[in-house]
Amino acid sequence: MATIKVNLTGVKTDGFEAVPDGRYPCYLYELNEKTSQNGNVYYEFIFKVKEGVDGAGRQFWHNCTITPNSLWNLKRTLIALGVPVEELEKKINIDSDELVGHEAVLEVITEVYNNRPVNRVKRVLPSDAPTDAAETVTVDEL
Repeated sequence: MATIKVNLTGVKTDGFEAVPDGRYPCYLYELNEKTSQNGNVYYEFIFKVKEGVDGAGRQFWHNCTITPNSLWNLKRTLIALGVPVEELEKKINIDSDELVGHEAVLEVITEVYNNRPVNRVKRVLPSDAPTDAAETVTVDEL
């Protein structure tokens, strides 16, 4: 058996606390194609809250399953990220490199999972949608 050396000083074990429900200005940090346990392909959108607002750097996950009854979610998400509607009225190839960095506003709610509050993205909105996040001010800006 191997001996593993690692310093865990100061590492928190409670994970992320749920943020208050609201709308957060974000950017697409990562986009991955995955397959669910029951064999459905889905896109995993990972968003980060923009710098300069409450919750900056916080990540949220939004999945879009590629099945006939759920393609509306993918289309609505791509439109919110700025893909023109005309480009979505045909077969498309999704290039994650072209979408990463695009901004959107995420409507986030709190649900209970395994007896603890967790956040879920209720909806992805265009970047010009109103938000609830207050701007943060650093001491240097005062």
